Amino acid sequence: MNLKKLRTDRSAERDGVWKQWAPGVRVRIARVSMVSYEMLKQQKLAARASDIIKDMDAIKAAGDSLELLPPKIRALFDEIHAECLAELAVREWEGIEWSDDDDNDEPLPCTLENAILVLSQVSEFRDWVLQETLDRENYVPAAAMALVGNSVASSNGKSSSAKSAKTRSKRSATKGGATRSQPVPTSP
Repeated sequence: MNLKKLRTDRSAERDGVWKQWAPGVRVRIARVSMVSYEMLKQQKLAARASDIIKDMDAIKAAGDSLELLPPKIRALFDEIHAECLAELAVREWEGIEWSDDDDNDEPLPCTLENAILVLSQVSEFRDWVLQETLDRENYVPAAAMALVGNSVASSNGKSSSAKSAKTRSKRSATKGGATRSQPVPTSP
């Protein structure tokens, strides 16, 4: 097997590719290596170690079983997971709104704090971001070129880079290159 064909686009991995989560909601997602994720997670766990130890000691002192991860500790791990994804994977988003008033939804700017909020509060969204960041197909050269270039400004059909990425992708497929089971989206 020629492993050269499995290479990914490093700039797409670093800068992210646009993926649609729901109608009108798109996120630019960078690829996260398990090494960088685990390193960041360990740093965050170490920073909270004293709190975790206190909680575990309190559970033991109360005579509760530690066979299952206590809900408070599980919530902390979920929070750390959301923080890691926010820092490493989410680069930008469009169409995310957040408010308690359904009649007055405001666009939510993509900041680190807001990404942590959304990822920690909406588990389906967090799971989707994780799935997309781990999907190598998002970052292969032909697919990545189309996904990186499909921002709102370039997806109106006027951008030559999106058009040429589609052409390269078609050429690659006809020359025996990797094909996708679904078409690459080029518009929101």
